[in-house]
Amino acid sequence: GNQVCAAVQDIDTAVIIDTRTNRVEASIKINAPSPTYVIGDPDNDLFGVVALGAGKLEEDDEDPTSPFMVFINIPSRAEIGAVELSSRANEAPQQMPMGAIANNSQFSFVPVQNGLLLINTRSRNRAAAIQFEAYDQIYYHGSRAEIVTVKPDGRSIDVFSEVADTK
Repeated sequence: GNQVCAAVQDIDTAVIIDTRTNRVEASIKINAPSPTYVIGDPDNDLFGVVALGAGKLEEDDEDPTSPFMVFINIPSRAEIGAVELSSRANEAPQQMPMGAIANNSQFSFVPVQNGLLLINTRSRNRAAAIQFEAYDQIYYHGSRAEIVTVKPDGRSIDVFSEVADTK
């Protein structure tokens, strides 16, 4: 609708801005370090905020922690849950999210250095690894219902179906 959500990395916060007035309507503390990417899911009235975790930014000298997708309910402006962004708990602190998208089927996708993670924005219960190649960027082509990923070489892309089950 008329709201946009932005991540404010320095203070671990997400802000919701009314685009009609360009005013910040809400400031929500994110319970995970370094919020960076934001997806919107209007079907479920939520924003998903991808927090990188500690130890992932150059100026951050802390030990690495797991990245999370934190879910914010748009009407209540409250955090309603979080999903660790890893399919294996022992690998979680090393995962580095490289973007995030949401599609029209209540799924979001986060590329990490060793694959592509799928998160159901309706159930919000876990992340599942669905592709096992590295991707540095991700885009959603809504009119074609396609997910476009860019490989680390910057010259190659993979195009997937809307739920990334077919390349």
